[in-house]
Amino acid sequence: MSQNRLSGSIPSDVGFATTLTSLDLSANSLTSGIPLELFVITRLRDLRLNNNLLNLELSTSLSRLTSLSNLNLGFNSFSGNIPTEFGALSSLTSLVLSSNRFSGTVPSEFGNLILLQVLYLDHNKLASTIPDTLGSLSSLFILALENNGFSGNPLYF
Repeated sequence: MSQNRLSGSIPSDVGFATTLTSLDLSANSLTSGIPLELFVITRLRDLRLNNNLLNLELSTSLSRLTSLSNLNLGFNSFSGNIPTEFGALSSLTSLVLSSNRFSGTVPSEFGNLILLQVLYLDHNKLASTIPDTLGSLSSLFILALENNGFSGNPLYF
Protein backbone atom coordinates (compact mmCIF):
# COMPACT_ATOMS: atom_id res chain seq x y z
CA MET A 1 0.00 0.00 0.00
CA SER A 2 2.99 2.29 -0.40
CA GLN A 3 2.94 5.37 -2.59
CA ASN A 4 -0.77 5.98 -2.48
CA ARG A 5 -2.81 8.82 -1.11
CA LEU A 6 -3.65 7.18 2.20
CA SER A 7 -4.32 9.68 4.97
CA GLY A 8 -5.50 9.73 8.55
CA SER A 9 -4.33 7.31 11.22
CA ILE A 10 -3.17 3.75 10.68
CA PRO A 11 -6.35 1.81 11.50
CA SER A 12 -6.26 -0.17 14.72
CA ASP A 13 -7.80 -3.18 12.98
CA VAL A 14 -4.40 -3.74 11.33
CA GLY A 15 -3.80 -5.99 14.36
CA PHE A 16 -6.22 -8.53 12.91
CA ALA A 17 -3.65 -9.31 10.20
CA THR A 18 -1.65 -11.53 12.55
CA THR A 19 -0.09 -13.60 9.75
CA LEU A 20 1.50 -10.64 7.94
CA THR A 21 5.25 -10.85 7.46
CA SER A 22 5.59 -7.56 5.57
CA LEU A 23 3.74 -4.27 5.86
CA ASP A 24 4.67 -1.34 3.65
CA LEU A 25 2.69 1.87 4.19
CA SER A 26 5.51 4.15 3.10
CA ALA A 27 5.11 7.34 1.07
CA ASN A 28 1.58 8.22 2.08
CA SER A 29 0.14 10.95 4.29
CA LEU A 30 -0.55 8.92 7.40
CA THR A 31 -0.69 10.86 10.67
CA SER A 32 -0.73 10.26 14.41
CA GLY A 33 1.29 7.41 15.94
CA ILE A 34 1.62 3.69 15.46
CA PRO A 35 -1.44 1.93 16.90
CA LEU A 36 -0.68 -0.51 19.71
CA GLU A 37 -2.62 -3.17 17.80
CA LEU A 38 0.16 -3.29 15.20
CA PHE A 39 2.55 -4.64 17.83
CA VAL A 40 0.62 -7.93 18.06
CA ILE A 41 1.70 -8.89 14.53
CA THR A 42 4.70 -10.77 15.85
CA ARG A 43 5.47 -12.47 12.52
CA LEU A 44 6.39 -9.16 10.88
CA ARG A 45 9.84 -9.27 9.32
CA ASP A 46 9.62 -6.08 7.28
CA LEU A 47 7.86 -2.91 8.47
CA ARG A 48 8.07 0.25 6.40
CA LEU A 49 6.25 3.32 7.64
CA ASN A 50 8.72 5.84 6.25
CA ASN A 51 7.82 9.04 4.39
CA ASN A 52 4.57 9.80 6.18
CA LEU A 53 3.45 12.38 8.71
CA LEU A 54 3.56 10.05 11.70
CA ASN A 55 4.38 11.74 14.98
CA LEU A 56 4.09 11.24 18.74
CA GLU A 57 6.51 9.08 20.69
CA LEU A 58 7.24 5.44 19.87
CA SER A 59 5.63 2.89 22.14
CA THR A 60 7.75 0.57 24.21
CA SER A 61 5.46 -2.18 22.86
CA LEU A 62 7.63 -2.29 19.74
CA SER A 63 9.80 -4.77 21.65
CA ARG A 64 7.17 -7.43 20.81
CA LEU A 65 8.20 -7.39 17.13
CA THR A 66 11.16 -9.71 17.66
CA SER A 67 10.97 -11.20 14.14
CA LEU A 68 11.69 -7.86 12.45
CA SER A 69 14.74 -7.78 10.24
CA ASN A 70 13.94 -4.46 8.53
CA LEU A 71 12.34 -1.46 10.25
CA ASN A 72 12.07 1.85 8.44
CA LEU A 73 10.48 4.75 10.32
CA GLY A 74 12.48 7.47 8.56
CA PHE A 75 11.14 10.78 7.31
CA ASN A 76 8.32 11.22 9.80
CA SER A 77 7.97 13.43 12.87
CA PHE A 78 8.43 10.95 15.71
CA SER A 79 9.63 12.69 18.85
CA GLY A 80 10.92 11.94 22.33
CA ASN A 81 13.68 9.53 23.21
CA ILE A 82 14.46 6.47 21.13
CA PRO A 83 13.04 3.63 23.27
CA THR A 84 15.61 1.35 24.88
CA GLU A 85 13.27 -1.51 23.88
CA PHE A 86 14.85 -1.44 20.42
CA GLY A 87 17.55 -3.56 22.05
CA ALA A 88 15.07 -6.48 22.17
CA LEU A 89 14.79 -6.55 18.36
CA SER A 90 17.77 -8.85 17.98
CA SER A 91 16.79 -9.97 14.45
CA LEU A 92 17.16 -6.47 12.99
CA THR A 93 19.57 -6.13 10.09
CA SER A 94 18.37 -2.68 9.00
CA LEU A 95 17.04 0.16 11.17
CA VAL A 96 16.19 3.56 9.70
CA LEU A 97 15.17 6.37 12.06
CA SER A 98 16.41 9.25 9.87
CA SER A 99 14.78 12.66 9.68
CA ASN A 100 12.53 12.57 12.71
CA ARG A 101 12.61 14.64 15.88
CA PHE A 102 14.15 12.10 18.26
CA SER A 103 16.03 13.70 21.13
CA GLY A 104 18.12 12.45 24.02
CA THR A 105 20.79 9.83 23.57
CA VAL A 106 21.31 6.75 21.44
CA PRO A 107 20.32 3.84 23.70
CA SER A 108 23.28 1.70 24.72
CA GLU A 109 20.92 -1.27 24.16
CA PHE A 110 21.62 -0.85 20.43
CA GLY A 111 24.73 -2.89 21.24
CA ASN A 112 22.42 -5.93 21.50
CA LEU A 113 21.61 -5.68 17.79
CA ILE A 114 24.50 -7.89 16.69
CA LEU A 115 22.98 -8.67 13.28
CA LEU A 116 22.54 -4.99 12.42
CA GLN A 117 24.14 -4.07 9.10
CA VAL A 118 22.48 -0.70 8.42
CA LEU A 119 21.73 2.01 10.99
CA TYR A 120 20.47 5.46 10.02
CA LEU A 121 20.04 7.94 12.90
CA ASP A 122 20.85 11.06 10.90
CA HIS A 123 18.88 14.33 10.92
CA ASN A 124 17.37 14.09 14.40
CA LYS A 125 17.98 16.05 17.59
CA LEU A 126 20.13 13.44 19.34
CA ALA A 127 22.82 14.69 21.69
CA SER A 128 25.48 13.58 24.15
CA THR A 129 28.16 11.14 23.08
CA ILE A 130 27.89 8.23 20.72
CA PRO A 131 27.69 5.04 22.80
CA ASP A 132 30.73 2.78 22.57
CA THR A 133 28.36 -0.18 22.13
CA LEU A 134 27.85 0.87 18.49
CA GLY A 135 31.53 0.18 17.89
CA SER A 136 31.02 -3.46 18.87
CA LEU A 137 28.50 -4.10 16.09
CA SER A 138 30.76 -6.17 13.85
CA SER A 139 28.12 -6.67 11.11
CA LEU A 140 27.47 -2.92 10.71
CA PHE A 141 28.59 -1.52 7.36
CA ILE A 142 26.42 1.62 7.08
CA LEU A 143 26.18 4.04 10.00
CA ALA A 144 24.68 7.50 9.44
CA LEU A 145 24.82 9.89 12.39
CA GLU A 146 25.15 13.28 10.72
CA ASN A 147 23.17 16.39 11.59
CA ASN A 148 22.59 15.69 15.28
CA GLY A 149 24.18 17.25 18.35
CA PHE A 150 26.83 14.68 19.23
CA SER A 151 29.98 15.69 21.06
CA GLY A 152 33.04 13.98 22.48
CA ASN A 153 35.40 11.52 20.85
CA PRO A 154 34.72 9.91 17.47
CA LEU A 155 33.64 6.30 17.28
CA TYR A 156 36.08 3.76 15.87
CA PHE A 157 35.27 0.30 14.50
